[in-house]
Amino acid sequence: AGLLTSVTKKFTKKGETYVVGTVEDLAGGIEVMFFPSCYQTYADLLVEDEILVVQGRLDDGRDTMQVIADRVSRPDLSEATGAPIQLKLDPRQCAPELIGRLKGVLVEHAGAVPVMLTVANGGPRVTELAVPESLAVTRSPGLFAELKMLLGAEAVR
Repeated sequence: AGLLTSVTKKFTKKGETYVVGTVEDLAGGIEVMFFPSCYQTYADLLVEDEILVVQGRLDDGRDTMQVIADRVSRPDLSEATGAPIQLKLDPRQCAPELIGRLKGVLVEHAGAVPVMLTVANGGPRVTELAVPESLAVTRSPGLFAELKMLLGAEAVR
């Protein structure tokens, strides 16, 4: 995984497009070959300065090592960008006991991701509340499972 740099489009003898680029991280970089089948599948991701996760095989048969890419994806950076977890509550759910249990779940999963509460009863009035920073969480399947058990599956976004 890293930043795709120095992207160069090339053509095979059959006229098919492929890309040669470098994926760099803080420790260095490695040349990556995106042959025509891979290029056709992931062309929208293969642009300079894109952060990517590349899966493939290591080819060390030349003077320098390179990766022959099979799959390409964007990493999930939602934790790094701080995209908040959205919780939707009905006003009738806002009893002290439930709010206390919700706070306990958030404390158990402490982290850096902010949490937002939307209180709406289906009418025109909607209230959005930012949960204090001290209750920010770490995204995990366990957190989402506990929140869905406590608030209902449709309450967690």
